Amino acid sequence: MIHQRLKLRKDGFGGLVITHNCRNLIRTLLALVYDRMNVEDIDAGCEQHATDALRYSLSRRKTEWYVLPVYSI
Repeated sequence: MIHQRLKLRKDGFGGLVITHNCRNLIRTLLALVYDRMNVEDIDAGCEQHATDALRYSLSRRKTEWYVLPVYSI
């Protein structure tokens, strides 16, 4: 689910944007290791709190984001 949201969409934007203030999520994503028996899962020895929270939030609701033009007066 996370991989699907990270890839670029047809409009050239990512489906998931992680900002610089999500330090724990960035640190955890970079340190993840796949499980040897189940490649769809994360190794149980990895810290997973931030990525679990991300997965749960992505699976709870479908969110559509739109880019709206900003006009100055």
